[in-house]
Amino acid sequence: MHAYVDNVKKAIEILNNSKKELNELLLPLPYLNDRSNHVLQSLIGGLSFTINAVSGQESEASFKPTPLTHVIGLSVEHQQTDISQAIPTKPDVDDLRERAKEAYANFNTRKNKDLLESLTDLEIRAVAKLAGMDVSITEPAKIDNAFIDKIKAAIKTKNELDEAKQKTV
Repeated sequence: MHAYVDNVKKAIEILNNSKKELNELLLPLPYLNDRSNHVLQSLIGGLSFTINAVSGQESEASFKPTPLTHVIGLSVEHQQTDISQAIPTKPDVDDLRERAKEAYANFNTRKNKDLLESLTDLEIRAVAKLAGMDVSITEPAKIDNAFIDKIKAAIKTKNELDEAKQKTV
């Protein structure tokens, strides 16, 4: 063991004792007490790290987090989430598919405002998917008039292609 390790340990001990004395002395002055406590703890932590880097021992200043139990004076309860509620069932998916097909049928004849107010984001995304657009649950991030116009254009293009296919057959 290096000779300076003992000196650093003594310095840490002196600083810990000084921290306790300052804590008692500055108890009536909470702001100053907290500030001096922080400065000394930072110094102690730095010195402890120096010892750890050389000796590989764990110091008293190591961070040891505790579980969160209260926030703003209110108790925090850890609850197990039932993931089965978040996974759509087959009837949910089938119901969404039917609502999307109904909306798709008259999408181009309705006003954008009416579509935005009467359909959910998920239903609008499902209609866009039926129109052949590349969409997901999160993309595009915002459903707005511009996106509705893109869906209408995609539906029009898809209908024109379907008509052209039927004429060639």
